[in-house]
Amino acid sequence: MEPREPITINTTDLRIKTRDLMERVKFNGERFIVETFGRPMVVIISLDDFMRVKEILCNQAHQVPDSHSNDNLTMACRNNEPRKIVRK
Repeated sequence: MEPREPITINTTDLRIKTRDLMERVKFNGERFIVETFGRPMVVIISLDDFMRVKEILCNQAHQVPDSHSNDNLTMACRNNEPRKIVRK
């Protein structure tokens, strides 16, 4: 499947159509940029896309000397699975 340009949506659309957007991301490979007051805030991509981006960043992080490494990126590269959010 050919990567598509992201579709820009606002937070109201996200709130109203969350399930539909998630299914479009998972099954159609669509990507979304979510804006708040016209400013981009987050990107919604598939888990496969996320893992590919993470792999690329981790490979790049291993090529950077330790004194220039980003601690958050280094820690993320050690853990292969995304963390689960647990509600209290």
